[in-house]
Amino acid sequence: MVLEWIDGKTLSDACDSPEAMSHLGRAAGRLHRRLHEDTMRQDGTSLLHLDYHPLNILVDFHGIAAVIDWTNSSWGDPRRDVARTVSLLLCTPLLDRSDKDFARMTRRFTREYLTGYGEAKGLKPFIQAETDWLIQELDHHISQNGLIEPPQARRLIARWKSFNL
Repeated sequence: MVLEWIDGKTLSDACDSPEAMSHLGRAAGRLHRRLHEDTMRQDGTSLLHLDYHPLNILVDFHGIAAVIDWTNSSWGDPRRDVARTVSLLLCTPLLDRSDKDFARMTRRFTREYLTGYGEAKGLKPFIQAETDWLIQELDHHISQNGLIEPPQARRLIARWKSFNL
């Protein structure tokens, strides 16, 4: 394990304008694709981050400086990693229904990320599987820990499952 201090701020903090969001979203997608291509094995599997989102990407005045928090990393189909990123990006802001601007900006960032990543055929079933995983992971936090009532949790889950770019 390599631990070192990296100067910079999170990509989330750096997305302070629509232009920055577009530019950094595409850059994040390109970097993610490069990670998958550079680590591709003969069997088609690649190194997966599995928690690749704007809070785990550091930027400096040159652009993306580092990707942090590799705790969940594994090997597998790169589409799973892309789908996990898309699920995290699209589902998380739906928890806070009061901030419509944040949800809109997140959708824009997600579109730019996918543009930067490029073609990823057959992604939809992976997105559904990763969204289902995310819902299971969050279920006890959402309904059992009293964050929201079970009827609200069911509505939220239905919104997640029906959400499209």
